[in-house]
Amino acid sequence: MAMSEDEKACREKILSEDYLDLIFEYRTEVEEGGEKSSGYCVEIVDDLYAIAHISAEDLPPYSVSAYGFRTIPSLFSLQDTGSMAVSGILRAQNQPLPDLRGQGILIGFIDTGIDYTHQAFRDPDGNTRILSIWDQTIQSENPPEGLLYGTEYTGEQINEALRTADPFALVPTRDEDGHGTFTAGIAAGSETADGSFIGAAPEAYLAVVKLKTAKQRLRDYYFLPEDTAVYQETDIMMSVRFLLNLQRKRRLPMVLCLGLGTNTGGHDGYAPLEEVLTRMTSFRNSIPVVATGNDGNEAHHYHGRIGAEENYQDVEIRVPDGSAGFRMEFWGRMLETYSIAVISPSGESVPPLPPRNGRSEVFRFVLEPTVVTVDYSLAITRSGSQLISLGFEKPTAGIWRLRVFNTARTRGEYHMWLPIAAQVEEGTEFLRPDPEVTLAIPATSAGAITTGGYNHRNDSFYIASGRGYTRTGVIKPALASPCVDVDGPLPGGRYGRRTGTSVAAAHLAGAVADLLGWGLAQDNARGMDSNVARAYLIRGARRLDGVFYPNPETGFGLLDLYGIFQKLISY
Repeated sequence: MAMSEDEKACREKILSEDYLDLIFEYRTEVEEGGEKSSGYCVEIVDDLYAIAHISAEDLPPYSVSAYGFRTIPSLFSLQDTGSMAVSGILRAQNQPLPDLRGQGILIGFIDTGIDYTHQAFRDPDGNTRILSIWDQTIQSENPPEGLLYGTEYTGEQINEALRTADPFALVPTRDEDGHGTFTAGIAAGSETADGSFIGAAPEAYLAVVKLKTAKQRLRDYYFLPEDTAVYQETDIMMSVRFLLNLQRKRRLPMVLCLGLGTNTGGHDGYAPLEEVLTRMTSFRNSIPVVATGNDGNEAHHYHGRIGAEENYQDVEIRVPDGSAGFRMEFWGRMLETYSIAVISPSGESVPPLPPRNGRSEVFRFVLEPTVVTVDYSLAITRSGSQLISLGFEKPTAGIWRLRVFNTARTRGEYHMWLPIAAQVEEGTEFLRPDPEVTLAIPATSAGAITTGGYNHRNDSFYIASGRGYTRTGVIKPALASPCVDVDGPLPGGRYGRRTGTSVAAAHLAGAVADLLGWGLAQDNARGMDSNVARAYLIRGARRLDGVFYPNPETGFGLLDLYGIFQKLISY
């Protein structure tokens, strides 16, 4: 069906650099799409969240004071830099148990796209196993049904293209980065003719979203240069909607694989994308799998405890030369109240502001070119936690001190996060960091099955893997999966190696697809949800001698799909 003029007008707003993208919760009927008399348009994500696109001329620039913390989209980055055998996947595939190769299961990927011409994504007859690709970067008259931008390419169109000498002339979507192709291949790649490679669920169907990159106004707000590969929370949320729509249309169980992350948020499961993933699990046979991220060793998290008798605590941050700026966050527990003073490397200071909800101040240092913005939120929606957001523009190189005051005079506990490594100048770090609670959002989503990473060659923990638990003490990750120097497909028909927790997420997503296939085919666990799948995975996980479980690094153990069935037999 051709797009209406109103829908085209709305698409232009979604894509335009002159329009701000804002996340909001709605409680009443909201008309989706189309040109609005007031100059904005709306996309509905689910029955809780919607996204508004409004002319920047009519609004102030992005700021917490103007819009609130949850309204401004976060920016997400990619989580990466014989694994199937040690994770029990290959052994399970070779057992007389049927349907342990992902048959009849859909795996969805939200990433950099996919090289659909690669043999890893074809069946033995040469046909594609990809049901649909939504390329958000190519604009046409054929967006996915119910959506307003990008272009959808169906499996039928892909097969038609594969039968031509120049497939990209018909279906021009590509994966320039290779991250999406590799991730999809680990989860669902076909076996090579020589048996040197096979994915975790080699007969599963695939659905792929190629994300468009973030708008410059959001990049500017987070102090990110134009060439930094980051993706908007809004586009990821709409990608989840697309995949759920496809799942319902095809009537297939689905595993969602997500290898993106950010530090923007409370690490408590209440970020908008995290809630979308949790609400996704309310549908049976819809299971999101998420990576912990690669910031476990980056010194980007600080955990403080301050007694009622203490006047203040100092938290030190090293800032390197050449930093354009960054935004960081302070999170305190409900009922606690904090204020922060900022002290520059030269000793010039910003005094602590009396904590007041919605208070925002901009400080321009006299002796240095730095501008610091401090925003107070005493009770963030849904979590009730206190947030202090700090923006540093052109920070002077050296040691900055954040002086934390516990104004409630109660025994308090607080956390701070710098941006993830991909979004800040290298060398920006806390001097006394805490490597725990370094899970990248959305790994703290209540509904998602979260995996850390380990080296399958020696069973050692991957030191960069994000570590649990959540800020509120929920056990995450559930387990760890292979992620170091793993073989997989790359664009152009090639194979190579990559490292990172997105690889771990791909391993787990494929294993969960196998588990879903077994449950449905054998009538052992029809209607399997995220909690049931997590329970099976935990029961089957391989646990090392001398290691206490659960733990913040590997959760309840190492992924072992075959171990699940061993445990079931032994009961």
